[in-house]
Formats: sequence, C-alpha cells, structure tokens
Amino acid sequence: MKNRNYSGQVSQEELLYTNATGSAIASGQPVAVGKRYGIAQHLIAIGAAGTLLMAGDFTLPKATTSDTWSVGDILTINSDGELVKWTATSPTHPAGWAPEATTNTATEARIVLERVTAKRLIRHVATAGEVSASNRVVVATAIGQAVRLKGPPLVRSTAGAVRVITDLDITGSNSDTVEFTVTSLAEGDLCDLEVELASDFTTV
Repeated sequence: MKNRNYSGQVSQEELLYTNATGSAIASGQPVAVGKRYGIAQHLIAIGAAGTLLMAGDFTLPKATTSDTWSVGDILTINSDGELVKWTATSPTHPAGWAPEATTNTATEARIVLERVTAKRLIRHVATAGEVSASNRVVVATAIGQAVRLKGPPLVRSTAGAVRVITDLDITGSNSDTVEFTVTSLAEGDLCDLEVELASDFTTV
C-alpha cells in the first residue's frame, strides 16, 4: 500500500525502525530519529519493526494555519507531527525544505524530507572599538550553540575593497563567537560570515 503522504517526486531512503515509543505509529506519521525525521511507510505496531521513509516529498499538517513560508525555506516537524518553519531557536532539528510556498489559509503543506544543513549568514559592521583593539573583530553569533565556518569571513570596506584576514578563531563558552584580525580595518567595514550549527556537524 502506498504511503498516503508520499507524492513520489523525490527518491527515497529507507530505515528499518523498531517502535519503542509505547504507541502504534500510523502510516504517514512522522518519527524523530536522532537528528533526522522519517515517515512511517505503513502502520508500525508497538514493539514491531517497520519502514521509515527518510527522504521524499510529503504532505503534512501545518502547526498553525496562518503560518506562511516560501519555496526553499527550511522546515521542521514538531512533537505533534506538524510542519513549522525552522529558525535557529527552534527546539527541533531541520527536517527538510519547502518545495512550494504556503498560504495563511492552508491547513497542510509539502516538505521535501532530507538532511538539511542549517546555514546562517551573519553580517557584522566593524566598530571603532575593534579598530582600536588592534583591528580585532569579535562576532557573537547569538545562535547559542557551537558553530563552524563554511569558509573564511569576507570583509569589505564601504567602497568595496576586500580586506585581508589573519588569526581566525572560534571562541566563547558555547564556541559561538568568531574572532579574527583584519589588515587595515576601518570603522564601518562589512564583515560577512556563513556558519553551520553544531546540531548539523554529526550525521545520524
């Protein structure tokens, strides 16, 4: 029997899953597996093993009908199995992305379920204090968990000249602060960083 939520538009990955939740898992029900999510292909009785579809294009209920998002937005699945737009403060991990926009009247929406790396683009404007502190730039990401850089920061003057970066480091009690020294830094320089969250560093 075909899973009722699966559209068949994206290739699937399957996982044999033993149901230790204490409740039967219905066909089409989302299941959290570590840092990823799967959709039950069929009914999985308590204590039984069944197949979870770990990738694919699915239709699930929205947590809040009035919520909207655009094509490509990162989505997550809450504890009730409902879709929510993911943010850095979401209590759950990214689950996939939206293949189409949703309206504020739709009760269901589509998600392409796959492993998503939650990148964050951060722009920091260099301050006079950083210039006087030996051109040392300190960027607190405000994400609240460890980050890693997808590449070196890009620092440009207000006229567009690219600055040279040295002595790059990640610091802070949560490893969520990026520090680096910039040659010829000036107040107002634009510092752009792309980071990933710690929750995405390790695969399931």
